[in-house]
Amino acid sequence: MRRARVIAMPVAALVAVALLGGCSSSGPKANDLAAQDRLVVTANRLESIRVAAVEQRLARERQAYELAAREVPPTTEPPTPEILRVLGFTIDDLCAPIPRTGGRSQRREERMSERRRRQALYYLNLSCPPSPTR
Repeated sequence: MRRARVIAMPVAALVAVALLGGCSSSGPKANDLAAQDRLVVTANRLESIRVAAVEQRLARERQAYELAAREVPPTTEPPTPEILRVLGFTIDDLCAPIPRTGGRSQRREERMSERRRRQALYYLNLSCPPSPTR
């Protein structure tokens, strides 16, 4: 019996040391993993803060755009006769066909009239429908 005790005591000590050594060797790996987890959690928090800031900025810009759109009334008013008179046209003849006649001086006048008409339409931001005769 004594002999069994003598053999059992060193074997038990060896098993205890092996168990402690095995547990302590996974300690630094566990610490490294925990540190990496903390870094990932911190990075995720920072990213969520950035996303929230971008969403807030977009919401502010959207509100400013909507406010500006409400303040500016749409301009659908027809051109005033005074502006057309200054440009040399009336509302009736702005898109009316130009009569084609005669000689060289008459054609020059027609070209000048066509140019003034295009300038007036450009200035007023208007356009005429296409003429079926052209």
